[in-house]
Amino acid sequence: MAYLVVALTVLLNVAANIFLKMGMREFDGGAGVEAVLFMMKNPRVYLAVFCYGWAFAAYGLMLIKLDVGVAYPMMTGAIALTLAAVSRVWLGESMGAAQLAGIALIVSGIFFLTR
Repeated sequence: MAYLVVALTVLLNVAANIFLKMGMREFDGGAGVEAVLFMMKNPRVYLAVFCYGWAFAAYGLMLIKLDVGVAYPMMTGAIALTLAAVSRVWLGESMGAAQLAGIALIVSGIFFLTR
């Protein structure tokens, strides 16, 4: 059951990142107040916040069954892996040899953490 909650947390966090990226692609100004005002009016940013909120709740549920020293690295590693794949497919972001090597290291790290 704990690993289903891990998967839910990962999917919600990945969705939040994708919604935020899609929303901020529409912004062409600089950083600061202008960017914050843009974010406050963008429905995709609100979807991102909604997903982040539920991901936070799901992470809390994860901590009931898993040690934080295992749960957090496992969750962040799985988010990084999933987000790399999803951003490559849906957002057209590039991935070179260094990124692929990093993914291999993350996978091996998660493997050893969960043993």
